[in-house]
Amino acid sequence: MKKLLTVSVVIFILTIFNPVLSQTSDLDAMLTNVNQSSVTSGIIYERVMPFANLYNYNQVFDTATLGYFEQALSELYRASNQQKFMPHTSLRLLYTDINQNSVVDIGIINTQFSILNYNANNPSAGGLTLSNNQFYSIAGQPPFLQLHTLIIAPLKNGITGQNFTFNFRNDLFFSNGTQTITNLTADLGDGIQHSIIANGNFIANSVNISYTQTGYKVLSFTATYNDGSTHTTYGGLYAKVISTISVNGFDPLIEDGTLTANIAFQGYTETTPVYGQLQYRIFYHKNGGNTSPNLVKPIIISDGFDPGDIRKIQASDYVNPPYDPTKDHSIEDMMKYKDCNGIEALLIEDLRQKGYDIVIVNYPTYTAGNGQKIDGGADYIERNAMNMVALIQMLNGRLQSAGINEQLAIAGPSMGGQIARYALAYMEKKYAETNNAQWLHHTRLWISIDSPHLGANIPHGAQSL
Repeated sequence: MKKLLTVSVVIFILTIFNPVLSQTSDLDAMLTNVNQSSVTSGIIYERVMPFANLYNYNQVFDTATLGYFEQALSELYRASNQQKFMPHTSLRLLYTDINQNSVVDIGIINTQFSILNYNANNPSAGGLTLSNNQFYSIAGQPPFLQLHTLIIAPLKNGITGQNFTFNFRNDLFFSNGTQTITNLTADLGDGIQHSIIANGNFIANSVNISYTQTGYKVLSFTATYNDGSTHTTYGGLYAKVISTISVNGFDPLIEDGTLTANIAFQGYTETTPVYGQLQYRIFYHKNGGNTSPNLVKPIIISDGFDPGDIRKIQASDYVNPPYDPTKDHSIEDMMKYKDCNGIEALLIEDLRQKGYDIVIVNYPTYTAGNGQKIDGGADYIERNAMNMVALIQMLNGRLQSAGINEQLAIAGPSMGGQIARYALAYMEKKYAETNNAQWLHHTRLWISIDSPHLGANIPHGAQSL
């Protein structure tokens, strides 16, 4: 219902600002009496619903992602009555295989297109009048206005690796009109200007670069046209950088694991107790040039309420569908911040450099031993707390085996704070009852962020959504 309402509002707004869209879908039938010889591009943009808003691209906004590129190409294809370019479904068949995680193609659209020179509020200010659902030219005024757009975008939302390859290919270069590109340079987020096109021809079909930090990368492209003018446009994608100390794709300072609780919990509507599960990823400390996965100062960070396990630990964990930085926010993403100079920083990396081992906890969707499917991100707090108890005991066991007396720090936002609180309280209660050292949690600091410890009143409609 929400998506339908959103689309309806968008269409309503578009028809207010572009009355032609509210008249008929057959624009060509409305232009029967208008000379179209000035439409040399073959594209009349009002033939389609302009969700890409190409009227304002390169003017009001100027950064393209994969999704925007596909939308723009689809609109231009349909606005040409399917005579120019190709549908986005055909375009997708040309992309480099998604399994080549460190390779990305660059798509280029350089085209002129026409729009109606029609002013609904003051027709005499334009070049067309509208009467009985038919357009008529105004003598001495052009019936169409010609615009130009340059859209350059990476044709993936995210890449993973240390060394990355950007492909520039003729079959992904869509050019139409008389304003052609003679030279093109690109800064692919590495601060270096790479020459891509010279004298109208590709001179670099692929560019290899390296990034030092994971994060969203803004790529800039500067085109010089045959008339001597220039324009700079942008593209964006997320790059996950694998540690430089990785061997054959394996990073010894990152540990992944799945842990099953030792204590079962039976939910209020369940017939049998269930042993819960959690996923963890340990980012071991990096200070002092460390290259060994030795636990020294653990900080546990527990995920919060996440029905369906939509929020993953890192961008690289999004597989099907792949990571989309415009809508996906991993736990790592949510731990980014801007320092006092306005520069984006990575909290996990900052803490690792200071000597801490960061343990990120995710509650996945899984099938329990009794065959029951459990949605961990929206499961009972008590069961997830038993998972947390198992993790605390495992980490303390490792520290004690290594002769390290360091105590834990545990942080959790939202439901994560409640899970941690319940786990710690449960262990304290068990220790008071049994005096058994296995229940000592050895936790020096517990941080709860935006957790409703007095309860949360959520409307039933919101819960069902």
